[in-house]
Amino acid sequence: MKLKQNTNLSINYPVCFERDIFSMPVKPFWFDLTKADEKADAIFYVDENVMNLHSKLECQISEFVNSFSGISKFKIKTVLPGESLKNDFSSVMKIVDELVEEKLCRHSYVFIIGGGATLDAVGFAASITHRGIRQIRIPTTVLSQDDSAVGVKNGINYKNLKNLLGTFYAPHAVVCDSNFLTTLSNRDWIAGVSEAYKVAVIKDADFLNILIQNAEKVTSRDMDFMEKLIQRSAEIHLNHIKNGGDPFEMGSSRPLDFGHWSGHKLEIMSGNSLRHGEAVAIGIALDLSCCVELEFITEADAKPVIEGMKRSGLPVWSELLEKKADNGLEIIEGLQEFREHIGGTLTLTMPKPLGTQTEIHDLSEEVITNALNRLKHLVK
Repeated sequence: MKLKQNTNLSINYPVCFERDIFSMPVKPFWFDLTKADEKADAIFYVDENVMNLHSKLECQISEFVNSFSGISKFKIKTVLPGESLKNDFSSVMKIVDELVEEKLCRHSYVFIIGGGATLDAVGFAASITHRGIRQIRIPTTVLSQDDSAVGVKNGINYKNLKNLLGTFYAPHAVVCDSNFLTTLSNRDWIAGVSEAYKVAVIKDADFLNILIQNAEKVTSRDMDFMEKLIQRSAEIHLNHIKNGGDPFEMGSSRPLDFGHWSGHKLEIMSGNSLRHGEAVAIGIALDLSCCVELEFITEADAKPVIEGMKRSGLPVWSELLEKKADNGLEIIEGLQEFREHIGGTLTLTMPKPLGTQTEIHDLSEEVITNALNRLKHLVK
């Protein structure tokens, strides 16, 4: 006997772009995001760096909850900042213990306030507790607002491998407040722009031209431009998840990981001294140079993109790219690690031409070496 199951899964969640989200009176969008007539318990997890930078945040959250009909009992907790939390399995499991101790259930809310690493780690803990507690993600960095927060993935690093443990669990809602961006260091303000370049290179040539032409607006911290950049990048990411045909990444294709096979490796090689966005920017520059070697694009195509990233303040080169390993360049090990992470056949998305994408299943050491030499000559 053979029984066949075919279930259609519908995933719906709003991504909101607001300012002063906890200001009084309670903003109307909150009533649309939650069932305000059904009180639920909640825990707010806040990256401790964000809490320190926004000294009034704890009071604002308390005043918000006390004025909002959708939340009853609540607590506010801080967590380790950034990648340090993703690297600490015991701290993630402590969050699971807290969710259980506070008797949160699948009708409760976990508000997560922080950058991509915080959203990843706390989101992972929430997704495995009771098989999933509703998450409201409040990203506080450019990278998390224009990329990671709007997706359906959660994950932590384990055994020195990026995102080895993780889940696919869609958020209940994503709320992007540009006020959180005002306290970012210049380095973190800039780093997240790489993810906008990533999707523009493979999906939207017009957006790519806008990024290149307005590169200096990134370094001058032009908030109006940054808000437009974030919203368009988030929109492209959401459209891919919706229309790409593989929201839970069951296949081997990963268009949204353009530039990431070497980017992930560079993060680990640097001991996380490179921000994720910085490593991805270098990875994008390397992949563009590989595309020149493969004759998918010309050097005249690649050069303005790489120069645009540089004028945006993004790094496009690292000495780690030339670091030797036992069997050649260490960076090349990232290809196999990337294949193992996604499973199946090695599949890399590349632009052909800019603004469109193709897939390749092999990238030779010769092509990578030539691309590195080409990139080094271009940026030095």
